[in-house]
Amino acid sequence: MSRSEAQELLWADHCRFRIEKPCIPTTLQLLSPSDASLERVEQIAKDNAVVVFGMSTCCMCHVAKTLLCGMGVNPKLVELDNEVGGPAMERAILSGMMLLPYRNGDIRQHPSLPSSIKPTLPAIFVGGRLVGGLDHLMTLHISGSLIPLLKDVGALWL
Repeated sequence: MSRSEAQELLWADHCRFRIEKPCIPTTLQLLSPSDASLERVEQIAKDNAVVVFGMSTCCMCHVAKTLLCGMGVNPKLVELDNEVGGPAMERAILSGMMLLPYRNGDIRQHPSLPSSIKPTLPAIFVGGRLVGGLDHLMTLHISGSLIPLLKDVGALWL
């Protein structure tokens, strides 16, 4: 699926819910991160087995870090509020999270996200691939899929 197709479908969702002033960032802001910030995020994700992008004061980011560290994983922590270019990197990450439900298969086969659901930090990358937020991380952990995934990327040696 091309970027323009994704933009068109997400814009249709945006219009269907008649969001006057959507939560920051808007769908269109999410789909237009700068190329440099997107490349920087991708490079950090590629260079490290596990990366947690978050904010230094975010409680959910702290939970993700605590879970991973408690399992013996040493994730790369990127606190976007302390990074030069952090806001642009955040937009790049959130644009990827916005399309995460549509990653496998045709975007038209998946139900729309409710207007109240917006992607948020933390954003967790494992093996250079966006896993999602804390909810996705916890789902993997509870289902027993997280440890094998971490072993596969070399983040865990148990």
